[in-house]
Amino acid sequence: MRALIVQIGSRKLLILIMLMLIASLTEGVGLLLLVPITLLIIGQVDGGPNGWLASLADWPPEVLLAGFVALVGARAVIVYAANERRRSAGLELTRQLRQSAHMAIMGAEWRWLSGQHSGDHAALMMGEADRAGVLADQGLTALTYTLTLFVLLVTSVLISAPLTLVIVGLGLAAIWPVWLLRRLRGAEEGHYTQAYLDLQRVVSGGLDHLRAARIGRGMPQFARDFAYGSAQLERLELSYFRAGHRILVLFQLIAAALLALFIYLAIFVWAMPLAYVVPILALSVRAVPMISGLQQALRGWKHACPAMGGILSLIDEARMHAEPHIDAAQTVPLRQSIELSDVSLSFPGRVKPVLDRFSLSIPAGSIIAIYGPSGVGKSSLADVLSGLIAPDSGTLLVDGQVLDGAVRLGWRKHVAYVEQRPFFIDGTIAQNMTWDDVATSDEQMQSALDAASAGFVDDLPQGLATRIGEGARQLSGGERQRISLARALLCNPDLLILDEVTAGLDQSNADAIRTSIAALRGKMTVVVLGHDPAMAALADHVVELSGG
Repeated sequence: MRALIVQIGSRKLLILIMLMLIASLTEGVGLLLLVPITLLIIGQVDGGPNGWLASLADWPPEVLLAGFVALVGARAVIVYAANERRRSAGLELTRQLRQSAHMAIMGAEWRWLSGQHSGDHAALMMGEADRAGVLADQGLTALTYTLTLFVLLVTSVLISAPLTLVIVGLGLAAIWPVWLLRRLRGAEEGHYTQAYLDLQRVVSGGLDHLRAARIGRGMPQFARDFAYGSAQLERLELSYFRAGHRILVLFQLIAAALLALFIYLAIFVWAMPLAYVVPILALSVRAVPMISGLQQALRGWKHACPAMGGILSLIDEARMHAEPHIDAAQTVPLRQSIELSDVSLSFPGRVKPVLDRFSLSIPAGSIIAIYGPSGVGKSSLADVLSGLIAPDSGTLLVDGQVLDGAVRLGWRKHVAYVEQRPFFIDGTIAQNMTWDDVATSDEQMQSALDAASAGFVDDLPQGLATRIGEGARQLSGGERQRISLARALLCNPDLLILDEVTAGLDQSNADAIRTSIAALRGKMTVVVLGHDPAMAALADHVVELSGG
């Protein structure tokens, strides 16, 4: 509830509560007018036990009826405004939760992020944020019903306190078995979040590896996993709504029976004046769906709470692992050398450290090849060199300056990284090279493309304006890799890290990339990760890693 108030804002909530209160008051006053209107209809002279309401029967019927219509119209307009604000509050809550989670994750330390499941983060920021946003709507709906029921109760007391006492007693009798059924039934709200996360993992994994699954024999397994996850989610959803509707049916049956009992007792046993029984009955009939709605809103609140808890926990945890703030004055250019001194690095779940008292000196402007079997720590070493993660012990120095804290992040401004499977947006070649940085000129992009042996772009019909589709699927693997290299060179880095950039490429594309890398010697420091002997032949030094 505190998080809800903080996200939406106390001022907006106060305005919304005032609108709901005014709407409830107009309804109460409108129902009070039923007393004099009923007296006029039945022609009763004696006002009965409530003289001040009966005195309104002396007013012209046109005034009473016009007042009733005006109150209904005013309430309709106010309810419209309140519902619009309530919906807006829910959508705003969803947006703010998504943005907060996204910013927290984007700003978290890589070591923490690398141990997380990206599918869980995607699920929390998308579907679970939607479910958490329902809290605003359900909470405000519950508050609306509560305020209206309170106004209806006060209105009923003003009409006839004895009849109100009877109807309240009957109402409690109707609610008790429903409450008991809910206690015995239990709830599965907490299981829904886990089922949703499990299905999201299946979807993410299947889409990420769809090509391999189609070529190999993985499609049946993906289909089975997706079918099972979908069925689990469907079962939980159906169980939730089925339980709610069963309770609603039970409540309505009990309420109808008790209202019938109230009518019988009030009219045929106690002989209460009809002018007071009818408004009390109207209030009771109005209250029944409100009590049902309140109960459903509270169930919806409980159902959405795990989603809010999950996304707030993610935000808090990501912020606990946030990187320090980058100051422009903390950048460290490379002019002489990069030094690793007695660096050790371990990860949870691994018995041996990835790096154990590792030392290495890399002269500026040289090409270094780092080789070794998979899992030996090549990528982890690259993460340390780039400043992406800090070692557990030992130091990383650039030109003799220790890189720690925000200085390590400042060093990253001078580093570029080309991965084996580069990321591309569904846009043009220019947009993918610059990330829409308008300060980059076509001449700068053309120079980077030439340096990356990506002259094929000039032969495309639209050149830099050519759209390459999702994941650059309209380009070959070698073309994608050369554009990725050009994007890195466009940053004019001091350190360029190449991770398996020739893996899986044909001879022509691999040779083009090797030629580009050879031409970088002396212009920038290049660290090459991989198994390509031809790439190793370009290196000034070759570092072979073994386990630990």
